[in-house]
Amino acid sequence: MKTEQLVKFSTLLDLTKLLSESQKNQLIEHLLKEKKQPKEIILPISIFNTPLSCLETISKYLKENLNLNFIQIAKLLNREPTTIRTTYNNTIKKYTPKLDASNFTITIPLKFLKDRKYSTFELLIIYLKENSKLKTAEIATLLHRNYKTIWTTYQRATKK
Repeated sequence: MKTEQLVKFSTLLDLTKLLSESQKNQLIEHLLKEKKQPKEIILPISIFNTPLSCLETISKYLKENLNLNFIQIAKLLNREPTTIRTTYNNTIKKYTPKLDASNFTITIPLKFLKDRKYSTFELLIIYLKENSKLKTAEIATLLHRNYKTIWTTYQRATKK
């Protein structure tokens, strides 16, 4: 162990000495629960500034930036692993640079993009319109897409 880790560990041990037995048990239960709960994955808006489709972008980001495997990605997106693998393989043929994940001013929770009733692009547009309160023109600029594409996608999605 590194010295810094040992200091943190010894400090933690000192703190646990001050706790009662029931408090220690509660702390252990809390830590175990927290470890089991996966962290919520959020997508920065900047990753969508590519010529890739929405699903291709998300697959590439999760695979390359977050180092998830195809099975994990498929579970997160409510898709088949073979679909994700094929999508990713098509993506790396089209677009080889790593995605720009620098702009976290606007983020999209991945769990919002799971609904199979809509396409991932439709879900993205719905989220940006309704949760981020962005105007159609602002979304078009952020995503480097045509205004009419954003408008049409939103209208189609709201009719479903």
